[in-house]
Amino acid sequence: MQNGSKSRARCRCGIVLARDNSAQLCASCQRTRRDLLQAAPLVPPAFWEHPSIVSAVTARHFGQLIHAFRHHPDHVRPIPQATVARWLHVTQATISKAENGRRPLTDLARLTSWAGLLAVPRHLLWFSPSPETREELSHGIMEAEASESGDQMRRREFIAFSGTTVAAMSSDLLSALDAAQSPDRVSIEHIEQIDQAAALFSQLDHTYGGAPVRQAVTTHLKWAIGLLDNSCPVSLRGELFSSVGRLSLTCGWMAFDAYAHDHASAMLKYGLACAEEADDWHLRAKALSHLARQQVWCNDPDGALTHIDLALITSPKGTITATERAMLHTARARALARRALLGDADSIEGALRAIGDADDAFSHSDPATDPSWMSYYDQAQHVGDTGHALFDLETAPSGGSLGARTRLAEAASLHTDAYARSRAISTTKLATLLMLTGDPDEASQVAVSMLPDAGRIKSRRAMSDLAELSRAALPHTRRSAVADLREQIVGIARRAS
Repeated sequence: MQNGSKSRARCRCGIVLARDNSAQLCASCQRTRRDLLQAAPLVPPAFWEHPSIVSAVTARHFGQLIHAFRHHPDHVRPIPQATVARWLHVTQATISKAENGRRPLTDLARLTSWAGLLAVPRHLLWFSPSPETREELSHGIMEAEASESGDQMRRREFIAFSGTTVAAMSSDLLSALDAAQSPDRVSIEHIEQIDQAAALFSQLDHTYGGAPVRQAVTTHLKWAIGLLDNSCPVSLRGELFSSVGRLSLTCGWMAFDAYAHDHASAMLKYGLACAEEADDWHLRAKALSHLARQQVWCNDPDGALTHIDLALITSPKGTITATERAMLHTARARALARRALLGDADSIEGALRAIGDADDAFSHSDPATDPSWMSYYDQAQHVGDTGHALFDLETAPSGGSLGARTRLAEAASLHTDAYARSRAISTTKLATLLMLTGDPDEASQVAVSMLPDAGRIKSRRAMSDLAELSRAALPHTRRSAVADLREQIVGIARRAS
């Protein structure tokens, strides 16, 4: 490649990308994309004066208001229903039903929640918020209105509505578990409850590790599985199996993180069976990816490759997204890299080719086409996962410098607090690589920045990586920084036991 900027890749906003940027987006666009996945964008006052908005408000039809919001000309292109469903913590089918329903939505709690999540100005509301949510709704909208004349606030500071915070959702969920009775007939509300549980537990797992809530998610999974034997409209049967499968994958991943591998394998395979029953190719790809990653961790790269090939080869064209293909190629790279680490030098070339395939697929990633639960696979996740594959290649007997340091450093810098476990693991891997191949003092400095995360999360995988770092540091313990680091690691391990 030439040195001139004309030959260098550009972000969609026009900014020339750094040569070591493996994505197609600059840092600013990456943040914007991540924010749009998590919550509705803050819009100026004039946005709400558009005729389509006024017409929906006049009709007192919140579904029409959502449609008008999605198709507003201020957006570069219409926002998909699936994205709005993610903002409002419901299914795409619920959004479609709300938009196309002849009878306007009358559920006051839902109206209140949705109005808050979209930051609809108070003067446009044709209903009075329920007493228990009125204060929070007012607070959230005032914050949104204030931000229109100042700096854009971070979305996580804005989402403060009843039913959307972790504490509120946890309370609702635990209450449901205590009094849960198997319904005579499954409804869309039951499916939404399963989806919300999966999203909540997955969020907690990413941030803190799954150990504290494994019992709760297992209890909810048992309840969800019981629904499969109950009466259910044919039109909802596929959605029910997909939702139960997703929750089973969440539960299985938590078990894997806790090294309960037999339980993990059983629940991941059950999630795969649900995906097959529902003809849900997206969930099927995710289940096979999870199974493959568990097998890589258990030093069974051949078993992992079997699952990845099953996903990549048998999925009909157009049934999985570019992001999902990137996820699968990355898992293939990690399996081949682990094979190389175990002594098969012939796998190095295949692993590098798989990383190239993953990068190419991710360059075509469009979050608007992805299922809501794929939002975790952003730039940070991609460079972190491929960086882990390169770590194995570089530490293999015939390894060399292949770019693991750059990718792991980028992942550590991009992961947000919501993905504290991934940030800790990527930072630990980076520090271990530096300890093995670079400057031990620099490695210690990098590692120290990760210790607060490591001390908060409950993850056997993260603890194993810390132990690996401690072993890599052993030859350098005469350096005071390295000795201090190993002492802190020992303290974290004791508190975690």
